[in-house]
Amino acid sequence: MDQTAPNKIAELLRHQDDLEKIAEIKQKLLREKAAIDGQLKAGVQSQIQVLSHGVQSLADARQRIYQVREDMEKIQRLKTESQESVEDFDRINNLSRVLQNFEDTQKFVNNFKTMSSQLNEIQALIDEESEFTFGSAMPNLLRIHYLLNGLRDVRDDAWFHAQHSTEDVRRTIKKHFAPLDRTIEQFDRILIDISENVLEILKDDDHSLVVRVAKIINFEERQDLVSEISNQIQSDKSSSNSKTDPTLLFKNKISNRVPRGYPARFFKAIQNSIRQTFDNCMEQYPPNEDPDALLDNLNWVFKELEITKEHLTKCVPERWNILDKVVGYFQQEVYRVISLIMQTEPTAATILNILDYVKDYYDTMNDLLGYSRDRLSPLLLDGKEDDLYDDYLALIVSKLHEWYNNFAKSEKEPFVTRQTSPETSSENTYQLQGEPVMFKLVKQQIQVAADSGQGRIVVGVIEECANILRDRQRDWLKVMKSEVEKEVNDQATENEKSDVAPGLFEHLIALSNDQVLASDYTEGISSEYSGKLSQKYSSQIGAQLDDVIDGFLNVAKLCTHGMIRLIFNDLKPAFDALFDGNAWYKGQPVGLINSTLAEYLRDSKTYSRAALFEYLCETLVVELVVHYVNAMGNRRHALKIPKGTNRIKADFEQLYNCLADFIPHDTISESFDIMDHIIYALESPISELPSSLQALRQNYPDTPLDVFEKIVYIRKDIDSKEGREIMARVRNESLSQVLSEDSQPSVFTRSVIKR
Repeated sequence: MDQTAPNKIAELLRHQDDLEKIAEIKQKLLREKAAIDGQLKAGVQSQIQVLSHGVQSLADARQRIYQVREDMEKIQRLKTESQESVEDFDRINNLSRVLQNFEDTQKFVNNFKTMSSQLNEIQALIDEESEFTFGSAMPNLLRIHYLLNGLRDVRDDAWFHAQHSTEDVRRTIKKHFAPLDRTIEQFDRILIDISENVLEILKDDDHSLVVRVAKIINFEERQDLVSEISNQIQSDKSSSNSKTDPTLLFKNKISNRVPRGYPARFFKAIQNSIRQTFDNCMEQYPPNEDPDALLDNLNWVFKELEITKEHLTKCVPERWNILDKVVGYFQQEVYRVISLIMQTEPTAATILNILDYVKDYYDTMNDLLGYSRDRLSPLLLDGKEDDLYDDYLALIVSKLHEWYNNFAKSEKEPFVTRQTSPETSSENTYQLQGEPVMFKLVKQQIQVAADSGQGRIVVGVIEECANILRDRQRDWLKVMKSEVEKEVNDQATENEKSDVAPGLFEHLIALSNDQVLASDYTEGISSEYSGKLSQKYSSQIGAQLDDVIDGFLNVAKLCTHGMIRLIFNDLKPAFDALFDGNAWYKGQPVGLINSTLAEYLRDSKTYSRAALFEYLCETLVVELVVHYVNAMGNRRHALKIPKGTNRIKADFEQLYNCLADFIPHDTISESFDIMDHIIYALESPISELPSSLQALRQNYPDTPLDVFEKIVYIRKDIDSKEGREIMARVRNESLSQVLSEDSQPSVFTRSVIKR
């Protein structure tokens, strides 16, 4: 069954009295079903008709293609027959081309000579027009464009041929046409000014000026298209012929034309004008100061669009779809206005005003212009009107965020400065002060929402609280990781003053304890309010709060990882001394490790929650084995067998005795067991070593190859050649080994400290 069906039934049967209306509800649903079935049937029939029409159109097109092909073949035959019937056809054709090229060249030269006088004429016409102002008729606009277009064609031809000339020729041509470029800039400014004010011009009933501008834009658009097609044809000819006929250089001047892009500039000018009008409106009614007045003074939008529909569409070519473009520009600007208002954290009254405006806007666009909501893009409020809650929700969320932003700054300061030790709870565990305060406020806000009696508001507040709690988790993780990195990377010696404040380990215990406490608080909120809401809302807040609980536990887990890093950072000198001469054989490093671990474990057991201490112990034993094995790679002396393996056994026996005071036997043995296989491999005869290593891989298939290298190369009785041969065999066997899905991860996979 569709997951929405139970929710739909729950909405229909909210009260006990609704059970008496089942027959009436059933009839209503049947009528709705019949209406939907009718719509679907009509839609399917319409699509079938469209499909049939498309198939017929394809058949007709295919027939026309065949007919065109036959006609082209006839033309080709006639051409061939005509050429064959005339003697010396090729010579006559070449002479005709020479004559045409001569005439084109002569005309080209004459244009060069007369350009100055033509420019003077154009400049005189422009001076008559001066700058565009409202009410000016601009009678010379088309004449100016006609004359300029001819000169621009000459310039484009000149630049085309200059590409095959020297740099001096190109500089000369650029200098020669510089006055023309300045005149073109003047004309373009006039044209853009008119384009930017096209709607205002129409308000003055000056349709003639708009039509003349449209004619210019339309002409330029067509010429750009002809040039593009001509260039494409020329390109196709060039790619199919190894040689280019020089006479083709003068054959088609359109192909030398540089695209001018007037249509794009025309529409960009209209768009900029619309944006400027909105900017002026927002300057008078700033969205961050008086958003309601701004919304109340946007009615002019529909008047502008009505002018576009009634007048502008009749002054420009239909193919431009000018109404669609202008509606799109206005839609973008209205979207921008609404978005800017929403960024100001509007009050509840403003939110309601926005929702009313959006509804009226869509209704007016549909009634006045025939544009339904689906045809408009981008949708106002991104189409998420339903996600805007009522005024109570907006106020509650706003206060909650404002309070947290202030609280977040103060609650982390004691953790970073660590001027005093963490406080202890009634259970004698370390704790910080933020958790009770944070959840007291969260509970208050949720209760305020619950008092409104609106399930949607309650869910909204809980979701916002969940988001804030997740942000808080991320903030704490960022601070915690930063402080751990500072201490781990602190280079100060015992005799030097460190910039890192002491007491981080104790504060990590407190922070991890607080995360568990926070998860308990969150679980209590979930239990209390889930039962008061409908199934629909209950599942929503349950999922949200479960995710928050997982987040708190994850932060607690990562705090424990930070504690592990601090412990092993303190133990680094001791691990560096392993496998290093007489000190190690005398057991000095392991003694230092045991005393340090015992101190850390006593503090953790005393001040940590039981579950966190248990996880710390599990993780610590894993890291202890991994660090010990990795220390084999830091050796400066080869391992003597069996003296060295006896020392390893003694080390782990002492480690076990130390850990047994704090950690259960099974937890220690689970991680220490791998050392039996490593020691066995270290003690194996050289001839049996590959088999011993293979046994290690079979029992712990995720063991990294570098562990095998450490085992092989630390032995004093194995030279480098034998070591390479053994490792080559190990690598070959590892390539053919497939990890089983049932295999348990070893300590190397479970290690939490990245290396």
